[in-house]
Amino acid sequence: MVSRDEIVEVTDNVVHTLLGWGLAPVAKPSGASLSDPRSIRDPLAGRVPIAGEWNGAVLLYTSGRFAKEAASKMLAMPPEKVAAADLEDALLELTNMVGGNIKSLLPGPSVLGLPSVTMRPDVLTCVDRTRVENHIFMQCNGEAFNVVIWQGEDETLSAE
Repeated sequence: MVSRDEIVEVTDNVVHTLLGWGLAPVAKPSGASLSDPRSIRDPLAGRVPIAGEWNGAVLLYTSGRFAKEAASKMLAMPPEKVAAADLEDALLELTNMVGGNIKSLLPGPSVLGLPSVTMRPDVLTCVDRTRVENHIFMQCNGEAFNVVIWQGEDETLSAE
């Protein structure tokens, strides 16, 4: 299992490299479920499956505001010019980078699947034969930035 410290380090490194921002782990918000993103204002989620020796997925939960600021920074455009497709592209890139770095810490060999983004993150939490292996609550620029590691009994999460 990937440790909490490793997840924080990998995620902070990716966010800092792509955006120049730092992030910090925070305590689980009051009333927040380990697998329920509804405590995030205007939630978005990115997911990237991993298949091989270890099967599961890495999920990022954040806010629309964070995704808009990230897209603005990554695409060098003013926030008011950021379109929905730009939000998706920014979150896809962050998800892919965080997932790929976490994959490198898991038992191998394994492959990273294609990342996806949804504005309905609750649909990502209802997967049979899986369990939350780790959930790290973090903040970046005053917004929630959570990383959840789901592990499947087989290739359930990886079959797309």
